[in-house]
Amino acid sequence: MDRAVFKRLPPNVQTVLLETSRRLLDQLKEVTRNENQDAIKVMRKEGVKIVTPPKEKVDEFKRVSGEAMRRISGQAFSEKARDEVASRLENYRKGVK
Repeated sequence: MDRAVFKRLPPNVQTVLLETSRRLLDQLKEVTRNENQDAIKVMRKEGVKIVTPPKEKVDEFKRVSGEAMRRISGQAFSEKARDEVASRLENYRKGVK
């Protein structure tokens, strides 16, 4: 829903929408996590090995990913959108809501 449309709704309707959205999103996250665990079990059963890459490889991946994001920024999405997503991700990783 567009922010302007949301702001025109009565406050009690805004509250109901926000609370309902949060509750349903929490349910969706739980279902998704469970399905991911089930998928991992199936893959392991089929012989896929789960590996944890060394820190150097993770750091390299993050560097390459960052370069690619900067390269396509302004083409595939706006720089503002990239910066907002990066900021939210950083806050999420720090545990900030």
